[in-house]
Amino acid sequence: MKNPNGECEFYNMAFSQDVVDRLLNWFGSGFDYESVINAAMPPIVYIGDMERKQLAEQFDALYKISKERSADEVAYHSRFFLSQILHNYFSDNYLSEALPAPRWFIDMCKKMTKKENFVQGIDMMCEISGKSREHIARCMKKYNNTTSTAFINNIRLEYVANMLIKTDMKVLNICYESGFNNVSWFNEEFSKKYGESPKNFRKRYK
Repeated sequence: MKNPNGECEFYNMAFSQDVVDRLLNWFGSGFDYESVINAAMPPIVYIGDMERKQLAEQFDALYKISKERSADEVAYHSRFFLSQILHNYFSDNYLSEALPAPRWFIDMCKKMTKKENFVQGIDMMCEISGKSREHIARCMKKYNNTTSTAFINNIRLEYVANMLIKTDMKVLNICYESGFNNVSWFNEEFSKKYGESPKNFRKRYK
């Protein structure tokens, strides 16, 4: 999560595959787990400052509980918290409420997080939505307050960051694989987003 000062705060929670599978089975077919489990990159949700503070407080409370309660109690509270996160922030209902945009636009944005789509850029946006570049650009500005190019590049950069941490691929290869064609521009955009070069980013987090 990013705080008002522009700094990032990372909160990590680990769950066994069995716990996640049972929770998703309990949710049933009404929850689109494929978009969460099989996404090319970790799903991202934008939340307001108040929600960010509330989530941070819940994480802190869980940490405190982990020091004071039994393992069974900690497991119960952690699993309940996970179910709240999935329901509140990764369901279609939340996306529809959080983004007062047409269904086709929400679906397009969702599909563009897949690698086979974001590497092809705006042309794929048009193909997926059946809308013109101009219409997509207007909706992108209206509902996401950004440009189509910036939206795609942000997805590409997040993919790059993920690959830098999880693989040993050369930075140049990751750059081209993510859909960037200009290395200098890629380095500039990456540094702008993460505050350092791809090479330094890898050293810091890998």
